Amino acid sequence: MLVDMHSHLLQGLDDGAAGVQQSLQLAHSAYNNALMRTPDRAKCFVSPGCAVQLTSGSVCGRFGEDAYAAAQEMLSRHWVAVTTSDADNGSARPPELKPGRDAAALVTGTDEAAALIIDKPWSLVSGMFDV
Repeated sequence: MLVDMHSHLLQGLDDGAAGVQQSLQLAHSAYNNALMRTPDRAKCFVSPGCAVQLTSGSVCGRFGEDAYAAAQEMLSRHWVAVTTSDADNGSARPPELKPGRDAAALVTGTDEAAALIIDKPWSLVSGMFDV
């Protein structure tokens, strides 16, 4: 389940709801206010199996320095399951993955950065399609 969680909701989950966390994918992690301030909090989600998703714009600095720093920290610790676009619309938030992939490659290497936008997202949804 993909969850876009407001910062105040993180408190209940990071206090030990491990069974719930295993079925979650935490969306927009780098620009969640609580995780921007303390990226270390993401570890309590990763350990029990919660998938952390970063938005390409966070990885390349489009959403400000705090989101960028949090994204870089999560990437360097290998806590990120997928990198996605935040394509709310075609102009303000276009569906751009390449800038995030290129920025992630500086931290993770090119193979891992490509896997974060191609292989890993496909592994999450491949069972939903008859291909």
